[in-house]
Amino acid sequence: MQQGQKLIDLRNLLNRRVPLPQKELVFPFTRNAKSLYHAAVFSFFSPRPLPTIPADNPSAFPTIHGSGQTKKPLIGLTIDVVNTQENPDNTWYSEYTWYALGKRYSDSISRAGGVPILLCSDVQNTKTYANILDGLLITGVGSRIDPAFCAEPVDRRSKAANHEKTQFEFAITHSMIQQNKPILGINVGMHIINIIRDGTLAPCLHQYLPMHAASHAVRVLGSSMLHSLSTIAQGIRGACPESAENMVAPSNLADDFLVETNSYHNQAIGKLGKNLRVNAIAADGVVEGIEAVEPDVNFCIGVQWNAEFLINDLDYALFCAFVQKAGQTK
Repeated sequence: MQQGQKLIDLRNLLNRRVPLPQKELVFPFTRNAKSLYHAAVFSFFSPRPLPTIPADNPSAFPTIHGSGQTKKPLIGLTIDVVNTQENPDNTWYSEYTWYALGKRYSDSISRAGGVPILLCSDVQNTKTYANILDGLLITGVGSRIDPAFCAEPVDRRSKAANHEKTQFEFAITHSMIQQNKPILGINVGMHIINIIRDGTLAPCLHQYLPMHAASHAVRVLGSSMLHSLSTIAQGIRGACPESAENMVAPSNLADDFLVETNSYHNQAIGKLGKNLRVNAIAADGVVEGIEAVEPDVNFCIGVQWNAEFLINDLDYALFCAFVQKAGQTK
């Protein structure tokens, strides 16, 4: 009994990280006692717990979603599925099917205050994804939608359709709509939003211009949700070093205004989907932006250009408004 008490006292002393009296180390070892001693010594030399966030400096450590600290919204990003069997030219990275996504998508979400989560194209888990996520960014990566959705014959020179990615994006978008969570569609992502609301696609356009620079003007229509972001853009001007002041600010919410955007796409909207309206249009008539018109919809906007490059203040305002809405998701 006396020996067992010594072992308990030794373990307590080691857990308190205090110096050990020499006499406590001298006692007969049994097999079990020796094991207990080794466990106690290992606990003594194991790494100490990470420091907690100082109360007077909460920004010293990154915030964590769901940790009781300031919540950063979780934004799901769809990613390209590169099937090497269907397209042998894409085996430069791996001979097996692999995922791909431009880093600027995740960077823009992070810069706007969200936490980017890359979504594997697993249709069976779309409801689980939707339960976890606060918002969905449907990306416009290096593929196009199945030509069955095009209103006219497809030019065979265009990029190959990505059936697996498209199928997953339809499924996850449906799940997010059911939970009324914010959705932002870029390029192909805008087309997904349109098709899911019974819209169609126009013929391929082959507008492959540099994505990192402004290439053409887009007219943002007055009284639209996208138009209202112009006030945010003016308020955050200069907050994003990558964006440029190439936006003509409107004098009031009823006036259209012009913004210089980039262009890298080979499809566009044909017939507009149900409960959608055009919020931006190019000089050649190509629809450059759409948004949901239902008053109870949380946030649902799509743009034709690659806004993730943040080449203007409106692009940054779009990401900020989207992430902010996602942060309000309950």
